[in-house]
Amino acid sequence: RCLCGDLLRSSHVGFTERFRMSSSCENLKVIRAATGFDSPSLSFETGESLRVLPDRREVFKASLVDLNVDVVVKSFLPHPKQTRDWENEWNGLLALQALELPTPKPLAVCQDESGTVSVVMEYITDAVTLRGFLRDAAVPERRVILEKLAKVVDRLHESGARQADQHIDNWAISGGEIFLLDAGTFHFKEGALNGVDRLSDLAAICATLPPESEQAFRDFLDTHYWTAGGDQHSQVFGSTLEAAIVELQQERARRYFKKTQRTCTEFEVKENSDFSGMYSRQADSEMIERFFRDPDALMAEGERRKSGNTCTLQKIEFNDRSYVLKRYNVKPWLTQLRRSLASSRARLSWANGWVLNMAFIPTAMPVAFADEGSFPRGRSYFLMEEIEGELLSDYVARNSGDAERVASLVADVGKIWDSLGRLRAAHGDLKATNWMVDSEGKVSLIDLDSFRFGLSEAAFQRDRQKDLNRFLKNWSVEPDLIEAFWSRMKGGKSA
Repeated sequence: RCLCGDLLRSSHVGFTERFRMSSSCENLKVIRAATGFDSPSLSFETGESLRVLPDRREVFKASLVDLNVDVVVKSFLPHPKQTRDWENEWNGLLALQALELPTPKPLAVCQDESGTVSVVMEYITDAVTLRGFLRDAAVPERRVILEKLAKVVDRLHESGARQADQHIDNWAISGGEIFLLDAGTFHFKEGALNGVDRLSDLAAICATLPPESEQAFRDFLDTHYWTAGGDQHSQVFGSTLEAAIVELQQERARRYFKKTQRTCTEFEVKENSDFSGMYSRQADSEMIERFFRDPDALMAEGERRKSGNTCTLQKIEFNDRSYVLKRYNVKPWLTQLRRSLASSRARLSWANGWVLNMAFIPTAMPVAFADEGSFPRGRSYFLMEEIEGELLSDYVARNSGDAERVASLVADVGKIWDSLGRLRAAHGDLKATNWMVDSEGKVSLIDLDSFRFGLSEAAFQRDRQKDLNRFLKNWSVEPDLIEAFWSRMKGGKSA
């Protein structure tokens, strides 16, 4: 399994026009070259798309024709910041290599007739992103890599280097070793990083790791990172780091929420004469086309899950995938007019779903949303992947006599509660029917149109208490369960 299987792909935005017309690029002029690479030009056969930033950058696998070597080509399209971007990438690769830090080997920079500049680097065989590795590996394997991650971060910081765009897909794993990706967003300074920069980067790494992996990483930091730091080392692993993570997590959520509102690598704006909305670039293109053409026709093919004045839910099977399509029905005219002044509930569900996904809080994966009309707005539709499971209330009723399962459930709900605390978030309606439990006991949070995050401390404490009260009300006839949930959630790390 290779790195291209894990990096974000796009089925709707392809290579440059030249790459679309041909699978090969010939005799591109070499304008920079690594030591030992002395060819004045190079040719390559293009392969699989790895990543696309519309109108800015495209990354794909390729094969150098003359050398028969697999490479990664990062092409920077003509735009005002093109020179800065490709030079940052090339110089970053050279700097990381000079510091003997693990990164793809830089080979050359070439330019085509259209003005596109491409940085060509070594292809890391059988690599996966850190996200993919942590998702699929067994616990012992994860711990080995997280220990190595702590050691690599120590080397980075001691070398004066840090990743300015820290996220889990900017690390790759191959052959049990860690590699640094996206060299163009590294910052370098003379000498080791100071305490402030160290804390900032450690918080960014912790915020991008799944909760269980984050804790293991922090444990390894205590023994492998900056051991000569003295009192400053000790300070990093206390409340200072946790406070930095909480602040950063909220900022990441705010940025990501805004990202879900525009065309980018992950999402695409969609408009036609009847609807406007957005969709995930990873979604089934045929499903997206049918959804925006006539969402009601799509609903008619499914199985009714809920009929209500506020919304209608329909399960849909399409191309061997299961979806849930939620329609927010038209309200009385004055209510409709008032709600048209703000984001639709479908748009909020879409954006909040992606924020929760970013924060490793299990929820239904958003696929697309569509709003009917403009002002006043008509109906809205939210398409999501189905969570195969049962409502929390049904799961508890079925397993109330199984102490082990109930204890595991309480623990999993508590982890989600902690993660909500880091976001300074409130769900807004934390009843039992807004939780799902799958066949393996994994808990997910749903119905996110009232979800809010990044609250002020006063609003967070007030609304979090309301969430807790509403959640505990579900179990009013089960005092033992109330006690278990109350004890875990009030004792949570971020409560």
